[in-house]
Amino acid sequence: GKTYAQIILDAAKYSGASAYFIAARIRMEIGVNPSDSVSGTFVFTAPDGTVTDFTGYYNYFNIYASDSPVPGQNIANGLTYATGALVDDLITRDTFLLPWTDPVRSIMGGAYYIAQNYIRVGQDTLYLQKFSVNPSTGKFCWHQYMSSVHAPRGESASVHTSYSDMGILNNAFEFIIPVFENMPASPVQPSTETRSTN
Repeated sequence: GKTYAQIILDAAKYSGASAYFIAARIRMEIGVNPSDSVSGTFVFTAPDGTVTDFTGYYNYFNIYASDSPVPGQNIANGLTYATGALVDDLITRDTFLLPWTDPVRSIMGGAYYIAQNYIRVGQDTLYLQKFSVNPSTGKFCWHQYMSSVHAPRGESASVHTSYSDMGILNNAFEFIIPVFENMPASPVQPSTETRSTN
C-alpha cells in the first residue's frame, strides 16, 4: 500500500543513507524497466539442469549478484542472498530484514546493508564505493560495490537530475574528492563505450 517514494524515505530513515542515494542506486541496479532481480517470479535453470525457484524474493540493490558468464546466474546469486541462505547470524538477518520477501523488506534491508558495509566504513561516496581508494577503510583497493565502471557517472547524473528537478542545485553541498599525486596534466576523456566489457 505504499508508493516507492515512501518506501525509499522509510529506508533512508531506517538505514541513515540518503534517500537520493537509495533511489539512484536502485535505478542503477535494476533500471527503469525492472530486472528479474525484482520480478518476484524468477526461476533459474543452471547449465547442469538444476532448477531453483526464486518466486517471492526480491533484491533491489543486486547485493551479491556477482557477474557470471552463465545467463541469469548473477540474478540467481543475488536472489540466493535475498533468501537469507548466506547469512547465519540472526542479528544480521534481522537488521538486514532478511529474507527479502517483498519490495519493502528488500529496499529497507538493502539500504541498511549498504549503509553498514560501505557508507559507515568510509566508502561514503559513489566514487569510493566503485573505486575503494580511501586508505582509512582498511579495505583499500578491493572492496568495490559493483563491477560496472559506468555506475558512478550514471548514479551521479541521476542524483543531479533529482536535485535539479527540486530546484536545489544552488544549495550548499559538501564534496569529498580524492586527490592523487603524479597525475597527467590533462584529464582522460570518459569512455563512450556502452556495452559490457566484463
